[in-house]
Amino acid sequence: MQFSKEKFLPNSSIVLLKGGTKKVVIYGRKQLLMVEEPV
Repeated sequence: MQFSKEKFLPNSSIVLLKGGTKKVVIYGRKQLLMVEEPV
C-alpha cells in the first residue's frame, strides 16, 4: 500500500485504493482500514 504524501485529505475522508476492493477511512490522526470484499 502506497499513499501519496503530496496530497493531504481532510478528516473523515474515504479513499478508494487501486483495485477497488479496499477503502481507507481517515478519521483524525488514526487510519481505519475497511476491507470490502467483492461480491
